[in-house]
Amino acid sequence: MLLPLVLGCSMRGSSADAEARSTASGAVHAAGNDSAQRHSASAPERSPSGPAASQGGRTEREPGVRLLFVGNSFTLQGPVPDLVAEFAEHCGFVNVKVDVRAVSGQSLAWHRADTSPEGAPARLREGWDVVVLQDYSTRPTEALGDPDEFKEDVTWFYERAKEANPSARVVLYETWARRVGHPIYEVAFGSPAQMQAQLRRNYLDAAERYVPRFASVAPGDRVEVAPVGDAWELQLGRNPDLRLHAPDDYHASALGQYLSAAVLFSTLFDHSASGLPSMGISPRVARSLQASADAVTGHAAPATPLPRPTDRPDLPAA
Repeated sequence: MLLPLVLGCSMRGSSADAEARSTASGAVHAAGNDSAQRHSASAPERSPSGPAASQGGRTEREPGVRLLFVGNSFTLQGPVPDLVAEFAEHCGFVNVKVDVRAVSGQSLAWHRADTSPEGAPARLREGWDVVVLQDYSTRPTEALGDPDEFKEDVTWFYERAKEANPSARVVLYETWARRVGHPIYEVAFGSPAQMQAQLRRNYLDAAERYVPRFASVAPGDRVEVAPVGDAWELQLGRNPDLRLHAPDDYHASALGQYLSAAVLFSTLFDHSASGLPSMGISPRVARSLQASADAVTGHAAPATPLPRPTDRPDLPAA
């Protein structure tokens, strides 16, 4: 499914204009704690154009592309979906609606069992164009999680998304390793590279093998991976002193949220991150993060084909 595009990022005004837009938006926020109180959040609708109707003196626009994010604090902080919507609007994608079911500290298994009206299973029945799935950060690992259960849950969500909308895209939001020095490495993994390798291997296996083989609905359809964790690994390899992690060495700082959103935007809209608004961070750092996003999504040069993630030479083999 092609998302409606009007203008590329480079055609949306000067960098000064973009900086003014990003400063006004205030969308990048500090990270919180993964064990925070459970809650959900709905990102505001982003509708730069389309049929309009007035409600209470406010102009509402009919959404053309509807995206649902399901995850936990790694999705909620920023909020990352809001940043994705800001990037899409800046680049001229029209009538984009983003909504979120994110509950801190929870996994896809928890979401799957959630029977509340606002829960992810109920929301999936609304028939979204794109569904983004993010699991608990250690669950897709052999060392501290259960990759098979992770893949079963991804398949279940894929089936529900396809039942509600056969043309729906399902995108897996690959998360990042803890920062070097985090206590987790005293009991598992040994290094961020090993943790990221397990995350990468299992997210890719879910998308490329497990879901196409075992899904009972729309078997064989493409499942995509947004390689967020790979972009973190690449960026930190280039500049290890950059604080992508929050002070807990676990969650994302404002810079990490920006990089995560840039990778998701590029994956969801098949568009380069180059030229995105800096959202209040240093323009120089923003350009560096955009370059890392483009490197892992295949957008390092305009109009280059999207490579298979396993073909990326800049990342260590799983």
